[in-house]
Amino acid sequence: MVGASTIAPDGVIYWDMNAARLRMVDIRDVAEVAAKVLTSSGHEGETYVLTGPASISFNDVASALGRATGQDISYVSVPSEASRAAIVGMGM
Repeated sequence: MVGASTIAPDGVIYWDMNAARLRMVDIRDVAEVAAKVLTSSGHEGETYVLTGPASISFNDVASALGRATGQDISYVSVPSEASRAAIVGMGM
C-alpha cells in the first residue's frame, strides 16, 4: 500500500478512497487458501471469492493501526491524480 510509507514519519495514510468501504483480506489468508487449492484435489474448475469479514474504510484502518501502535494515525483522502503520481513516482 502506498500509504504505508507515510504512516511512520507522518502518522497519516494518504489514499484516494474517500469514505469507500472495502472488505480487505490479509495476504496471509490468500496465501493459505492458494496453498490449499494448489496442493489438494477437488478444486479443478472452481472459483473462490475471498473477502474480509467486514466492510471497513481507511478511517477505520487508521484508527485500528493507531490503537495497535499507540500512535495518532489519520487518513487523508487525496485526488486520484495525486495518488497515481505518487505510485508512478515510487516506480510502481
